[in-house]
Amino acid sequence: MQKQPSLIAFIVIVILAALGFAGSRMWGSDNAVGGYPELDGGVYAEPISQGGLKYLVPPDEIYASGLAANDRPALHDPKHDDIASADSKLADELEGIAVSVGNTQRFYPFQILNWHQIVHDNINGEDLIITYSPLTGSAVVYSAKASETTGELHNFVDAGQVYNNGLLMEDGYGTWWNQTTGQAIVGKGVGQKLEIYPSAVMTWATWKDRHPTGLVLSMDTGVARDYGRHPYASYESSPGIFFPLNHVFNQLEPKDLVYRFETSEQPLVFMLRYLPMQKDPNAVVPHSQGELSIVALYDEDLDTVRIFDRNVSGRVLRFNYVGGTITDEETGSRWSPEGVALSGEFRGTSLAELPLTRHYAFAHFAMYPASLISGQELLPLDDIEPEGQTLEIQ
Repeated sequence: MQKQPSLIAFIVIVILAALGFAGSRMWGSDNAVGGYPELDGGVYAEPISQGGLKYLVPPDEIYASGLAANDRPALHDPKHDDIASADSKLADELEGIAVSVGNTQRFYPFQILNWHQIVHDNINGEDLIITYSPLTGSAVVYSAKASETTGELHNFVDAGQVYNNGLLMEDGYGTWWNQTTGQAIVGKGVGQKLEIYPSAVMTWATWKDRHPTGLVLSMDTGVARDYGRHPYASYESSPGIFFPLNHVFNQLEPKDLVYRFETSEQPLVFMLRYLPMQKDPNAVVPHSQGELSIVALYDEDLDTVRIFDRNVSGRVLRFNYVGGTITDEETGSRWSPEGVALSGEFRGTSLAELPLTRHYAFAHFAMYPASLISGQELLPLDDIEPEGQTLEIQ
């Protein structure tokens, strides 16, 4: 078993990392050979080359995290516990990533993911990569489908580097992938993107109540870590950000939670703080198959957001929140935040859930400064780029 880094050692690592990135920023692009192009968003439209490597981002804005792969080792073929075994070890109020594949339910607590960040697992025959970046609040599950470069299942470890504070994952073949976006940004596979798999973030108390027969990522990881201690202390509740950003968005608090839906053009963002107050949770967005009619549903019990296709049996429904109740205008059917019709003509029908990923606001807008914003009428829009202000509501 690997030895656990001491608290003092971790503090030293963080201080050294801070000094390192501060120095890098002081040097800036003066260290770059010939300088770098201007960023249009979080990545270049076309890769640049330096030192024999391809980059989709400025090389001098990638920072050493101060942690090696063995400090936050990825988990492969992890063990799982039943609820009774896990309950005494997990705090009810702490969150994790919930994943459903068919009738199989799994939960991956942040208590464990804080120390590992990447988990490779097979759920009901589906090879998935469960990822969590504590610095960006990014909780994303990716399909481990074969790489375009190698033809093999993706197999990631922590690269020990960050970009816009986001964890970079190394695939064993010289390519670094941005965990926040699922895109390869350095190396041979530059430009490739991972496929997102639907997941949700909820507390342990809620998940175990809803899925009494589900399984939980075990603390028996083969690695000596104190899973009862938070290695990032009060980072989630503080305004501080460890590393520099190349885009800053001032209309939300840096660590407000946003939920991103990928479209064929700009991503669409739903804001956790404002979704319950929005006049309209419906939207039509560009998609690879044409326009897609979607609705974002706020789950008050979970304090989270889920997104669904509004097309049911060839009919596009329009949803309303009335006094906390979700109904469709076409039939008056009442729906749950999980997208299931509880009464009315569609009783028992389930909306098709779409992949949605959760992030701190600062982390999302650093990568996608011109995003579409649902509920934008609730925000002052002074600093939002013009092309990010239009959202068709139907």
